[in-house]
Amino acid sequence: SLELYVGEHVPPALASVHAEAVVAADLLGVALPAQVASNQQAVVGSYAELRRSYLDLLDRLPEDAVSEIFLHPAPETPALRALDPNGQKRVWELELLRDPVWRRELTRHGVELVPHW
Repeated sequence: SLELYVGEHVPPALASVHAEAVVAADLLGVALPAQVASNQQAVVGSYAELRRSYLDLLDRLPEDAVSEIFLHPAPETPALRALDPNGQKRVWELELLRDPVWRRELTRHGVELVPHW
């Protein structure tokens, strides 16, 4: 499902391409996650707002299914600022991965953290 990634109203063209990709994956025996989710805001007002958005995603994941929440964490560096003027979100996503509230909620929801794939 694309709902947690793009919202309830998936554009018809995207829905069509997605449906075709799911059929192709099924034919090839490729397992897909039930949900793929992330915070889609380019700019986030505060760390608390970012954390709340990811905690809300945890509450919306289907139970007993493989899903994916992805982030693009990065340390705050001059290189990041040069690459992405809105890089604060990436810095906060790195902070989120270390946040004890986030880690507690992952455990509470039975989410297994996969550090890389």
